[in-house]
Amino acid sequence: MHLFMKKCINYINEVLKISRKPVVSVLPGHLSFFLLLSSIPIIVLIGIITNFFSISFSRLVDFIILSLPANTSDLVVPLFDTTTAGISIVLLFISAIFLASRATKAIINTANSIYEVQRKNVQDIVKSIFLTVILLLLFIFLIIILVLGEKILYFILNVSHNDFLNDNIIRIVSILKWPISFVIMFYVFKIIYLLSPNKKINKKSVNKGSLFTTIVILLLTFLYSFYVTNYASYNDYYGGASNLVILMLWVYLVSKIFVYGMIINSIEEKKKK
Repeated sequence: MHLFMKKCINYINEVLKISRKPVVSVLPGHLSFFLLLSSIPIIVLIGIITNFFSISFSRLVDFIILSLPANTSDLVVPLFDTTTAGISIVLLFISAIFLASRATKAIINTANSIYEVQRKNVQDIVKSIFLTVILLLLFIFLIIILVLGEKILYFILNVSHNDFLNDNIIRIVSILKWPISFVIMFYVFKIIYLLSPNKKINKKSVNKGSLFTTIVILLLTFLYSFYVTNYASYNDYYGGASNLVILMLWVYLVSKIFVYGMIINSIEEKKKK
């Protein structure tokens, strides 16, 4: 037991040692800025696509309301109800890709600093765009799954006239959505952690950091939402801008956790070698 505690303390000290590096301490703020900046055009673009194809995004809205702390979803959900056409969509798509690639480039720079590998400007730009496209495709895939899942569920409920069966199906779906969301989050973080640094890393070395990031972000969102709803008094200081401040602080804390997950992965990578 004593040996285990000693190992845990040494591990924590190693994580804190890396996190104290000047470049690493600045990275969460840099990352959160570009994440927040890039999220708006992407959300608007998704809203235009769903409106164009007459796709119901009620499940996606529910997911966003559950994912974001307190009432900050009020800032995001109205962005989906956007209609535009022609050259505006093209410009919006370009701006969304550009701003999102800035966020992924910040992630790549973070990874290179933590893994202590050299930055490659041209390669990093290409990789940031590639990573952006992958994440956008993954996000679109999730929307399709949410929409198809909703349609399949309604089809089963309409075909089946058995109330007992319908109640059980609804109960199973409500239970399964949480572990499925957890698994999706874990693999999204794993993909980002694997592709970010300019070096080939062991696939197993990112499991611990991905698991840490997934669990802590979910816990943070729940606890932060509880604190903001019941104890914080942001309205007294910021008035109508309180939701924006809450969202910005949440994005910064998520970025901080994401960086710590990457630090854990870098330590695991050293162990593997």
